[in-house]
Amino acid sequence: MKRLRLTHRALDYLKDKQVQVITVDLESYGASLPVSVAVVHEAVPQKPEQYEKHLVDNITIYVFEPMEFRGNLVVIDRKKKLFGQAHLVAGDLKLT
Repeated sequence: MKRLRLTHRALDYLKDKQVQVITVDLESYGASLPVSVAVVHEAVPQKPEQYEKHLVDNITIYVFEPMEFRGNLVVIDRKKKLFGQAHLVAGDLKLT
């Protein structure tokens, strides 16, 4: 089972937005050379049975089961985009 950690920035972000559930999912971009990245959605997944369910700091976190992270650790953090809009990011995927 994966280990999960929310940074203080991520926890403050979730509390400010009153979000109780997040999903760490896998998305692929590109046609000829696809790149897969971990993304965080502020919602329950459409098919929760395909996800591991964790409770961290009173936040329910679903993580897509096939995903592998370096050190088996998923660190969820808050980042800011160019114009100051915040969003959540999830740890380093293990490249196979």
